[in-house]
Amino acid sequence: MLFKNNKKKKEDGKQIQSLSYKEHNITRPLWETTFEEDSKEFIDYYYNNKVTDNSIWVAKEGDLILSMAQLNPYQIHLGLSIVLAHYIVGVATLEEYRRKGFMRSILAACFEQMYKNKEPFTYLMPAKEEYYTAFDFVTVYYQKSGILLETSDETELTFKNASEEDFKYLAWFSEEVLSEKYKVFVNREESYYQMIKAQYEAEHGGIICVYHSDLLVGYFFYGEYEAIEIMEPVCLDTYRDELVHVIAKKFKGCEKQIRVTAFDFLNEDAFKNITTKPTVMTRIVSLDMFVKYLKASEPVKLILQIEDQFIEQNNGIFELYIDDNSTEFERTSAEPEIKLSISEFTALCFYEILPKGIEEKANEYVINKLNKVSKFHSIFLNEFV
Repeated sequence: MLFKNNKKKKEDGKQIQSLSYKEHNITRPLWETTFEEDSKEFIDYYYNNKVTDNSIWVAKEGDLILSMAQLNPYQIHLGLSIVLAHYIVGVATLEEYRRKGFMRSILAACFEQMYKNKEPFTYLMPAKEEYYTAFDFVTVYYQKSGILLETSDETELTFKNASEEDFKYLAWFSEEVLSEKYKVFVNREESYYQMIKAQYEAEHGGIICVYHSDLLVGYFFYGEYEAIEIMEPVCLDTYRDELVHVIAKKFKGCEKQIRVTAFDFLNEDAFKNITTKPTVMTRIVSLDMFVKYLKASEPVKLILQIEDQFIEQNNGIFELYIDDNSTEFERTSAEPEIKLSISEFTALCFYEILPKGIEEKANEYVINKLNKVSKFHSIFLNEFV
């Protein structure tokens, strides 16, 4: 696994390093102090399951953990490929040590090692977008949520709590449904649903499978807090209205509000207080690996200059050739047609529409080329640890 016990440097007597697996639990007090909204059951789940294969970078002074960032590995669909990407979570610093540059040093060390690991990109759920834009992250995914209105619970569909024997079918179903709609989402295998089940059970919930006769037609996750939180209802399009009735039936008689998040079909007929919030930010890490996954509607050749303030190897002038089957990417001494920061290039590749800031930098000829690059704009990343 990634970069265990890799001591980087000292800053004012503070050690910046990644921890060994046996040291991971010493970060729990900082998690508990920072994320007070997390229940003991959830934190137990996290430290019994997620830290067994993740990487944790810290700033230490003696035995005291001052600051940390945790990197959780996921296999991610990126277009037609599946790649390893680390999801940055648990970003935390003791209050008295904030604004001293420790997190900047930690994230820089994370970028360096992910680059060495040849990872195309990384991502996170920001508490504050503006903090991470300084590290060249761009927001690429927005979640919609709404409160379920009183609605009929009459439905021909049936449902049950998912068990181990259902995970194989859930994995097949979700891969089939999500791959038709999205270009970026976590690869779903049986082990994924084992993890999700344990996670939501720690929040007094679970996974619900929805059936028409014996046919699996949808699912959703839920946890019980001050409200019932329904996450990621996924179904065949023909059952989208019926799924709302299934949710109503499942929680019939419950006096708590039912909040539904990351459902494609939120509408004012069935939901109120519908909101959209920025949820996922991403950043290209290994530029030369990332471009291998790009495709174009027709062959494109572009000379571009990239600037990256954190990953030195990404800086330079490059000749990029893309078609529907292959990509070529090499350094050149030619005059660049356009100059982009790594965050702008990330936005170019993930946004459906060419960002205005990039349009203003390019002439019509270059804009025409950029618009031929296929975008990773349909994204479905809802995991929160």
